[in-house]
Amino acid sequence: MVQKSKLAGRHVKGNLVLNYVKIIRSSPNLPWGDYLTADDKSKIEQMVLPASWYPMGFFQRAGMAVFKLVGRESLPLARALGKSQADELVADYPAMIGKGRPLETLKRYVQIQHNFYSFEAFDVGFPSEREAVVNIYSKPTDPGTDAYIEQICGCIERLIEMSGYPEAVFELTEESSENKVTHSLSVKW
Repeated sequence: MVQKSKLAGRHVKGNLVLNYVKIIRSSPNLPWGDYLTADDKSKIEQMVLPASWYPMGFFQRAGMAVFKLVGRESLPLARALGKSQADELVADYPAMIGKGRPLETLKRYVQIQHNFYSFEAFDVGFPSEREAVVNIYSKPTDPGTDAYIEQICGCIERLIEMSGYPEAVFELTEESSENKVTHSLSVKW
């Protein structure tokens, strides 16, 4: 297996790709070729290994294809998918949830997410004991960023809810530069 430090470019772990691959495989009659390359289709036909690294481009194209063809470009549906992914994540990492401690939950979430990316995709700051800001980084040219951000926001909303704060307030802002886009999700409880 290739080590994270030896990867060139941006990559994600297979466990991030698995849901997209399952959705694509379950609907073989959809025009996936409109969004996926021949190499992408080959990867989808193979066994996807959760601990292996896959190119970020493949992950983005698969996500975009699912968003367009299955999700019908619905951002609320992308957010709902993120909430269901939070449930799956907690099933795999039950200690991630700090009951009554959303700050700890978010720290653990970001720590786990760092293992899934070969680059810095997230960080979290804590302006106060009742507030966190999760920064999600992308490139201006990344396809499907809006849907991806909605998924992450849905996941974080669900994690905060599971921490015991279903009435938390969320605000998403965006800041762009020539090389980087930062989406900041402010969470107050």
